Amino acid sequence: MRPRPATRRPPGRPSPRRAEAPALKLFLSALGLALALEGAAYALFPQAMRRMLDAVRAMPDSRLRLGGIVATALGVGLAWLALG
Repeated sequence: MRPRPATRRPPGRPSPRRAEAPALKLFLSALGLALALEGAAYALFPQAMRRMLDAVRAMPDSRLRLGGIVATALGVGLAWLALG
């Protein structure tokens, strides 16, 4: 049995595995930044974060839901503008 000759891709065409790498790298970078910012807030202002969490616990579900929807829309909009 003879080995198959290697097929070459045209120069401008990345392999499918390489095409996914930038998206994964961007996602992991964004996740790391979010964790770093949240961690810094807890490290620098622990008492204020504790008071904020108590205030969030006291909020009604409808207000939390609205805040989540607004934050999601702003996040998607910012990402769209940055990557657009």
